[in-house]
Amino acid sequence: MAKNSDYEAALEKGTKLLQLLTDPAEPPPQSYFTDVEDLDENGYVSSTDYIFTDMDRLSDPFRDLGADSEMVDNGGKNILVHHVYGEKFTQNLMVGEFPNTLLSVLTAVQGTLPYFAQVCNPEAGILIADGNLTVPAAVMLEDELTKLPPLHYWSDIAFLQYLSTFPSPPPQPLPLNYVLRLGIMNHDTYQVLGNIFAEHGLHQCHSWPGLTFDIESEEGRAILGTPNGSGVAWMLIQHKAQLGEKKIKKVTVFHASASGDHCISGRPSLLFWIV
Repeated sequence: MAKNSDYEAALEKGTKLLQLLTDPAEPPPQSYFTDVEDLDENGYVSSTDYIFTDMDRLSDPFRDLGADSEMVDNGGKNILVHHVYGEKFTQNLMVGEFPNTLLSVLTAVQGTLPYFAQVCNPEAGILIADGNLTVPAAVMLEDELTKLPPLHYWSDIAFLQYLSTFPSPPPQPLPLNYVLRLGIMNHDTYQVLGNIFAEHGLHQCHSWPGLTFDIESEEGRAILGTPNGSGVAWMLIQHKAQLGEKKIKKVTVFHASASGDHCISGRPSLLFWIV
């Protein structure tokens, strides 16, 4: 099967990101966002109004990683961190304190407030990206994008959410061994993965242990160049002071199956192995 333009673009981007991760010609700029308080200061409100997908679907990979798969409410080590953007400033908008901003767009479209939900296991160094609607994605419903908040990239927001699960002061460097993008919904990522499945004679991804690719392989670089892969790369690239010199060793593509087989479980998941 011929590789399409989306795949070729992801491969080119992933190759460049791998260079930034391994041996950059010059040090990439570091993120300005290094403090948990940056979330609140930029309008991200902590919320408990989120139901995480069934952790049972991750029992096999977590077992093989030697990690606990229970949520903290059940005596486990996994902590849900959920933030919603925009709620904090809605009342201010109504009294005219923030006219002509992005929030006027968001509040005009019900149900499109950006949200970020990660499950963090600080003991095992695992970050699970479960449900994320970024600010740029939310405003795509409108023709014009007016103003983005300074803090709007998933890589920065998820890093701060992960950081929030550690005691203060956090350990240095901050342990991060695995990043799991669970139940991929992004169209561009899905297209690239579909191309890879076809190249390997598959109609869909398999349950754990799935397919694993060295990050320097063509498939690994193409996955790294997808929206879901590049976010992980940028987190490592732009938070070296907090995470240390981290690299991605390999990526596993698998189907996170669960009882009842909810719709999201039919989507591929990506596990990035970090060293």
